[in-house]
Amino acid sequence: MQTLSRGTIAALLSLALAFLLFPAAVFSAEFTMKCGTPGAATDPLTKQVEWGLKEIEKRSNGRITGRVFPASQLGGNIQMIEQLQLGTLECTNGAVAFLSGAYPPVTIFDLPFVFPDDPEVMRKVLKEGKSARWLLDDMQRVGLKGLAFHTSGYKQFTTNKPVRKLEDMRGIKFRSMTSPILLEQFKSLGANAVPVAFAETYSALQTGVAEGQENPYWATHKMKFFEVQKYLIQTNHGVIISHVLASKKWWDRLPADLGKIVREVFVDAEEVFWNESMKADEEAIQVMKKAGLQFIKLAPEERARFRKATEGVKNVYINRIEKGKMLLDMLEADIASFAKQGK
Repeated sequence: MQTLSRGTIAALLSLALAFLLFPAAVFSAEFTMKCGTPGAATDPLTKQVEWGLKEIEKRSNGRITGRVFPASQLGGNIQMIEQLQLGTLECTNGAVAFLSGAYPPVTIFDLPFVFPDDPEVMRKVLKEGKSARWLLDDMQRVGLKGLAFHTSGYKQFTTNKPVRKLEDMRGIKFRSMTSPILLEQFKSLGANAVPVAFAETYSALQTGVAEGQENPYWATHKMKFFEVQKYLIQTNHGVIISHVLASKKWWDRLPADLGKIVREVFVDAEEVFWNESMKADEEAIQVMKKAGLQFIKLAPEERARFRKATEGVKNVYINRIEKGKMLLDMLEADIASFAKQGK
């Protein structure tokens, strides 16, 4: 018998109340979709799902209708994934880092410097690559139906001390999740990883429990981390990949034609998510620079040293994940193939 976490029980109560908020038209549809997202109303994650549900209703001629519940109204990332597995929630999205507990193979996307600097190649890999499709299909064995992977851009470090060379990373305490991949990343760079919940990151940076963090520009701005940091180190060392997931229990009840519509819509939603993320990035850079955050761009030779120092992190993934070597080879083949096509 599956044991529910306290957070999941609270989220299920919120979910029950959420039914009262549905308009009458929703209950006249053949299928309904409650989509929970951790993002605020203006967040790219929320914009993505809002567009997706409207498009699904349009393409299905009203056979599927739904509603977005932003800002973790139905629970945090992990709780919403648990609800998908239970069949009490139809869909959610969020960073794959929060999916790694339920489905560890996705930690391949946390590997440093695994993606090229060309964002168009990265987007094609996630949208059309064999590796992405394999992962989306394989996660059905844990009760999830993967619909799409999208990216919101590259990660940058922020710190309270200037970092211009690899040696400057030594000893800095970076906020991290407990992912073995991320812990090994910081270790390989000579830094220390301090496990801190995302919601507690601002406080940790403010009090010195952590001295740095990593995120795309827009997330660093949105969460106001720049208020308690002095420097942003432009490294493009990693990426934030987001998932769009459906409950397999719900998915298995859909007729094939409706399932095709749902998947195609959320593949198409990549364009919405990317454009919203890039718009948010541009705004974030302007605001953070104006606020006094100092931007440091690593020299190419130093960035190459960062890349070389983290090469061994791939072995952590290969050793911990069944079929890890196969997946990494598949991903690297996808990247090489799409990079070649772009030339």
